[in-house]
Amino acid sequence: MTFSAKLPKETPQTLWSSLSKNNSRILLTIPFGISIEKMNGFVAVTGGGKDLPLLTICVENVDKERCTVTNMVFPDVKTYTNFIDSLFVDSRRNFDSGEIYQ
Repeated sequence: MTFSAKLPKETPQTLWSSLSKNNSRILLTIPFGISIEKMNGFVAVTGGGKDLPLLTICVENVDKERCTVTNMVFPDVKTYTNFIDSLFVDSRRNFDSGEIYQ
């Protein structure tokens, strides 16, 4: 299941604060590599153990003072793992310049 919403008056930091209390991990910040305090968005994963994997993508629209948030709830760990494996295979096939692991 996937859903998306525009959240007025929310910031990536307030959304992350809520997620971080629920076993979430930030995979990357937007702009890439910036601190959590200065980020304008993030990609995070929530869950583990018996919880269903939840992928959250949050991007702040600084001109309109709102965030667009997309959540993907995976029905099981196998589907989530297949998705991650597909991302890895795509990156190796289409973007590997031989410099990634050097």
